Amino acid sequence: TGTAVPLSGGGSTASLSVDPPTVAVAPGQAVQFTARLGGVPTDQVNWRLSEPVATITSTGLYTAPSASGVYGAAAGDAQAS
Repeated sequence: TGTAVPLSGGGSTASLSVDPPTVAVAPGQAVQFTARLGGVPTDQVNWRLSEPVATITSTGLYTAPSASGVYGAAAGDAQAS
């Protein structure tokens, strides 16, 4: 059983999206997310987690917690903050 990580974007007039939008990650494993603003990759985002048991770096590297479950993360436009 893995960890499902649905992601969302928002906070800008341009379209902010995250790739991949949803992923299953084994407990303790990592996956790299890419934020896209208007379809162009960007690192100008603030990442947020729905539960503090997982981690995500400023570059979008998500590490799942050791417990299986459904956890969420989101990217917000850093310029809109």
